Amino acid sequence: MSENKGHRTLSCCCIPSTVLLIDDKITFLENMSLNLDTQLIYKLFDKPLEALRYLKEDYHPSSIVNTWLSIFEDFEDDADLTHQLINVDIASIHKIIYAPCRFRRISTVLVDYAMPCMNGLDFCRQLSETKIKKALVTGEADFRTAVNAFNEGVIDKFIVKDTPDFFEQINSTIHELQHCYYQDLTSIVIRNLATNPNSCFCDKTFIDFFYQLTHQHAVAEFYLVDKFGSFLFLDFEGNISWFIVKSEKDLEDYYDIALENDAPASVINALRCRGKVPFFFTESDQEEPVNNWGRFLHPAHKLEGKNTYYYSYIEGKSVYDIDTSKITSQKDYLEKLQSGDYN
Repeated sequence: MSENKGHRTLSCCCIPSTVLLIDDKITFLENMSLNLDTQLIYKLFDKPLEALRYLKEDYHPSSIVNTWLSIFEDFEDDADLTHQLINVDIASIHKIIYAPCRFRRISTVLVDYAMPCMNGLDFCRQLSETKIKKALVTGEADFRTAVNAFNEGVIDKFIVKDTPDFFEQINSTIHELQHCYYQDLTSIVIRNLATNPNSCFCDKTFIDFFYQLTHQHAVAEFYLVDKFGSFLFLDFEGNISWFIVKSEKDLEDYYDIALENDAPASVINALRCRGKVPFFFTESDQEEPVNNWGRFLHPAHKLEGKNTYYYSYIEGKSVYDIDTSKITSQKDYLEKLQSGDYN
């Protein structure tokens, strides 16, 4: 059995990250690793104190979100960040795709409850000041203890051993908590963007559709690329696709700009009829004259939620430049990790 809190929200990125598996029985760890999703990145520890030392002394995650944010000058440096006006450098979010170290970030620990020296709950309490998600593996005898720990917020999920679908639950729990980790990590960015009344970022219909799309296309990682809710997708092998979205109000604004600047009739008609949705990825794209907008328009599909949205899903080569030769895919990283190229 596992438990979950709340409902899914959007994050401005989600990256396949490392999970720590901790159990004092090395044979159990090895058996678990054989039943893990083959695309998961993990580290095994049969000594909880050693795992804790690794997290507190050897693990130094970069503060990726802070590099995307700046505070408007009217606010004091020591003011509460959540109550300040924040500028988000969305154009820099996707650039982490060029860093192989993105996969080393630890999002989740999965730890056994019954261990000598330190039980699983004591281990999880040691991580209370971090954003790392914590799942507890427990026996039936400790079920009530796990429930209480979940209700107190000490752990994020728990899984009972000896259930028929135990390893399925392990895999689904890890994937879920990895997503939750990035939802929490980037929540300040999403809250800032969601202040726009036309935003899709807090629209449950849109969020559900977004995750259905990522599942349908086997998206391994995604990155927000504009304030409207468009994303860059990468699959396990590093293949790129794009999810483009604009609200009804956004398309109306683009239509007005095209009309006022004497855009070609084909562009004006496509925007007026909502048959195409525009996407400008770089600053140079955005500076293109309206006469050249045709190559930035993509077939639009309508989605009704809190607002009306128009979206397009683009695969293969497009007008948008991403240097794929510089990207280490999840597959590449795992192969190098298994060959010993990465520690």
